[in-house]
Amino acid sequence: RLEKIELAEELLRRNGFHQFRVRDHNNLARIELSEADREKILDLNLMDKLSDKLQKLGFQYVTLDLSAYKSGSMNKEILEAKDE
Repeated sequence: RLEKIELAEELLRRNGFHQFRVRDHNNLARIELSEADREKILDLNLMDKLSDKLQKLGFQYVTLDLSAYKSGSMNKEILEAKDE
């Protein structure tokens, strides 16, 4: 699972993204991009290319988180889940 995330993030790096995370939710890849990188993803050809390659890595669905990437955001989610 970790290797799949690393390969997905390397794919984004090779396509010019700088600050981001790929989250693995079983068969779904959730891409979080920094504010600086979000405009770049709007290229439809790039979207299709990334989606195709991420699906070849084993993700059935590829999604874009509409909120900008923030370092530590998963830690916040984990802490909130523990409080419930």
